[in-house]
Amino acid sequence: MRVPTPAAAGAKYASVTPTRQTYYQTGVQGAGQRWQDGVNISQDVWALGVQQAMAQGRYSTGVAGKGTLYSTRASTIGAPRWGQGVAAAEPAYETGVTRFFQVLAALTLPPRGPVGSPQNLQRVQIVDEALRAAK
Repeated sequence: MRVPTPAAAGAKYASVTPTRQTYYQTGVQGAGQRWQDGVNISQDVWALGVQQAMAQGRYSTGVAGKGTLYSTRASTIGAPRWGQGVAAAEPAYETGVTRFFQVLAALTLPPRGPVGSPQNLQRVQIVDEALRAAK
């Protein structure tokens, strides 16, 4: 079987893939429901796969030796996209935090005590219990 070199495949990927934005856009439209349907019918298989991965230690082996690659890609690819990604995520962020902000705003906490006071831990416990209940 004829196979291109990794360098040739990489060069083609880098030159051709950026021109395929419309294919990507068409492919992802409506994909959310297909994803949900797949999740709904595969819950048991997913759980089994996770259990097998845990038993075989695949989480740590999947990460082993990739720290430098992660750091390099995060700093050279992720960092320049940060602002655009944050701006695009604003509506989702607002939606995601709304109920928690509402829970916090509705709390009436006891007054603060001196540093190290059990009274202060009570305040933390009230917030913790309220946010857990909101999840």
